[in-house]
Amino acid sequence: MLFFYFSDLFFSKNCKSRLWPHAKHDEGYDEGLSTDFHVGGRTAYRELQTVPLHLPHGSICESYYDIGDTTLSLGARKEKVDYTWETNTGEDNFESYDIGINKSFGDHLTVFSNYNYAFLAPDIDRFFDYNGAFNGFMDPTRSKTLNIGLNHTTPTNKVKLTVYGSKLKQEQFYNPVTFVNTNIDKSHKYGLELQNNHVFNNTLSVSVNYAYVRAIIDREDTNLNCSNNCDGNELPGVSEHNATFGINYAPTSKSKVILGHVYRSEAFSLEDFSNSKDQKNSAYTSTDLSYTYTHKTDAGKGLWGWWAGGPRQVDFSVKVENLFEQSNGIWLRDNVIYPTKFTRNWGLGAKFKF
Repeated sequence: MLFFYFSDLFFSKNCKSRLWPHAKHDEGYDEGLSTDFHVGGRTAYRELQTVPLHLPHGSICESYYDIGDTTLSLGARKEKVDYTWETNTGEDNFESYDIGINKSFGDHLTVFSNYNYAFLAPDIDRFFDYNGAFNGFMDPTRSKTLNIGLNHTTPTNKVKLTVYGSKLKQEQFYNPVTFVNTNIDKSHKYGLELQNNHVFNNTLSVSVNYAYVRAIIDREDTNLNCSNNCDGNELPGVSEHNATFGINYAPTSKSKVILGHVYRSEAFSLEDFSNSKDQKNSAYTSTDLSYTYTHKTDAGKGLWGWWAGGPRQVDFSVKVENLFEQSNGIWLRDNVIYPTKFTRNWGLGAKFKF
């Protein structure tokens, strides 16, 4: 099977391009601009506010080629963005592509790999400091990433393992020394991700996710209080080990109980670009519990028959965050800690569907 989807990126008559309206900015007024793209089977959504942006043109291309049990894929995207803030203007030309291969071994196992060149445009609020003053347009992040992994699927179990490596230019971060959003000149990341979901029966399932990541600075010319332009230092605030564990239990057809636990290992404090401070950000742990009950009415009837034309379904929920009151915080530097999610929090909610 051969499938091509071209855009004007390759000057084909079967192109998909999009012209977005200009977001105007008047004094005391901010007009939001929303765009959505369908790329590689995923829908990316971005909301642009505060800064008027002009997105005049975007292009997407995807193609797939099946050779027996092997699928080759190629995708590309091109976008141009113009920024305007008062008398300041900026422009970025974005290009990205992805080349991949997927090979099936029987009914349960597939092995895949892909290489991509990607970009990450800065969020609009990164153009301003914590007082709301404009600090200039930021450079977009550009990355080259190689992924190698496998999927193993049975009727009751799904496992996905991915090993990756990535080189980045102009990685975006908040500089806690200068209090502005800026870029790291060069950096790289590598690690692995493991996802597993097991279904015991119609009422009980368990999921386990684990990620190992190393985030290394290769060069940063600004003053971050580290020698040799921070070459080889770890990026502060990034935990090497991250794990989530979840149990989903449905005691009845209308109710569901979810027990989840999150763990992130210790990391260098946010200002410790030299990796030399005495104190590190302590490990983060939290256990959360939730219960949801769903009430549905018969077709054509409102809620419990007393609200004509009212909601046909209501989801009532009770949630408890940080069940065991673990003490968590964000370390800026030695003895300067912002407490976060350090209490047990209760919540009640209801979601109505009409």
